[in-house]
Amino acid sequence: MGTARTRGYTISGLTDGVQYDVQLRAVNSSGNGQWSPTSTKTPAANVNSAPYFTEGATSVRSVAENSSAGSNVGPVVGAVDTDSDTLTYSLSGASEQFSVDASTGQLTTKSSLSFESESQYTLKVSVTDSKDENGAADTETDATISVTIDVTDIEEDGAVTLVPTSIRSGQTVAASLSDPDGGVVDSTWSWHRSSDKSVWTEIAGASSASYTAVSGDIGSYLRATAAYSDARGPKKSASAVTAGQVQAQPRQAPTPVFRQPPPVNVPAKPRASDLYSDLSLAGVHEAALVALTEDGIIEGTGCGGGRLCPDEALPRWEAAVWLVRVLDGEDPHRRRSVRFDDVGASRWWAPYVERLAELEVTLGCSLEPARFCPYGVVTRAQMASFLVRAFELAPSDPAGFEDTADTFSPPDIDALYASGITKGCSADPLLYCPYRDTTRGEMASFLQRARTRQS
Repeated sequence: MGTARTRGYTISGLTDGVQYDVQLRAVNSSGNGQWSPTSTKTPAANVNSAPYFTEGATSVRSVAENSSAGSNVGPVVGAVDTDSDTLTYSLSGASEQFSVDASTGQLTTKSSLSFESESQYTLKVSVTDSKDENGAADTETDATISVTIDVTDIEEDGAVTLVPTSIRSGQTVAASLSDPDGGVVDSTWSWHRSSDKSVWTEIAGASSASYTAVSGDIGSYLRATAAYSDARGPKKSASAVTAGQVQAQPRQAPTPVFRQPPPVNVPAKPRASDLYSDLSLAGVHEAALVALTEDGIIEGTGCGGGRLCPDEALPRWEAAVWLVRVLDGEDPHRRRSVRFDDVGASRWWAPYVERLAELEVTLGCSLEPARFCPYGVVTRAQMASFLVRAFELAPSDPAGFEDTADTFSPPDIDALYASGITKGCSADPLLYCPYRDTTRGEMASFLQRARTRQS
């Protein structure tokens, strides 16, 4: 008996979809064997072709540094599907920096990239047609491609930072230089001044990274400029300008004469409540109004009839009276004339307006002709400027108010906030309400805080 052997045979030339009956038998030199049982089969073609990447297993893309989020990273990383099936792409690796469009294979940035921080990334893009070879639904990945992304270097500007950004005469401002390209060497410094930031004059002898403002700088902006070389080459420069003009040093507040005790046998000044019947209606401003009243600061002002009307808007002439009495500690002498066309010299408060102008706390409301608008009300923006000039408050960095950018006095408002005289009209969001009228009560609180902070 011979040894049994297993043989295989591929039948070709059959038609797909046609049913065939197949029998087998063995044949050798001894004769023919018996037929096997009939097997019935219907040949079928491979009904689904898997997608594939035409670029092969690897590919390279590039994107410039500092490109905005959502920028395309080179051409589409696309696959081909001969069955025209809908393809779905996915991404693995560097997913914090990049994303892939699930329907097209387009790579995009998710954030701005820095060549100096990371110049190259590697990720993998996968594709599937969501079918197996027989066309049944599945979730298996059909093909992958490794993509290397090169971040290309571009020329980036350097930056100068000033600390502090607003200064007074005699104060030192320090400048520092940074450049994203790195490799900063051979830096030299120069300083310039300008009253309007249009025409700049170089400050002789100022050649270090710090500068101390002098009296000749008062009223001028300062600009620090660095010339240097970086990793990309020489002849680079960067500069920064102070946020405001250099201010004069504050003067010391005089000792008010209103706090002197009354002489013996002379009746004491009446209580504030005896002079104004409505101070109790001032709420949080009552204490400030009482203090100013007892010091004689607001004597002669108010709405008449023994009332102060603390919730009413403060006229500009009353603001002049209050400010001059606090600053000088005494009433001004009479004047034969006043510089403002709309302030009659016969008005009892006219000397206060003139004195306020002499102290350079006000320029009036018009220069040509010279007008003060005495019966106009004081806005919160104007009030800030009055107090900053009156008490020569130190400049400060921006406070972050969201409603002061279009006013004439953002630096004054910021200085008022930094000094603790105001907290604004809203904390979240941070607002100042610059165009709102200043009430007598509010002005009293602001003025009391300003004068007591120097005592």
